[in-house]
Amino acid sequence: MSLQTLQSMVQLKLLAETFDVIKLAPPQLFPAWIAQSAFFFVSQTDDEYSIICVKAAVPAAVQSATAWRCFKVDGDIAPEQPGVAASVAKPMADAGLSLILVGTHDRDYILVQDDLLSAARDVYRAAGYTLTDA
Repeated sequence: MSLQTLQSMVQLKLLAETFDVIKLAPPQLFPAWIAQSAFFFVSQTDDEYSIICVKAAVPAAVQSATAWRCFKVDGDIAPEQPGVAASVAKPMADAGLSLILVGTHDRDYILVQDDLLSAARDVYRAAGYTLTDA
């Protein structure tokens, strides 16, 4: 499937919430406060424990990288469809803008720092993506 075909099948839906990205030293217990966030990602490797969640759920004592916005990569795309993550990452990389890309079984999510949101919208529109607010 071509990049243009993928772009035409995908909508990028901007979620309303602001997110925080938290890095902790492993090992960690699953934090109880995370249940306050309706949307979160948790990962642990041998050298870090990371959490991405709604900013409002993060206790004040927890250090985090604040003010991230999130696009949901939405569309009628099979989970095994190759190239989806690459197709949404490439325009940002070509523009020199960073992102965090995470995924579930059915969807990918693109996080960009809030101060880059306007530039990210411009990049995605120029690349042919349809952007909506969720």
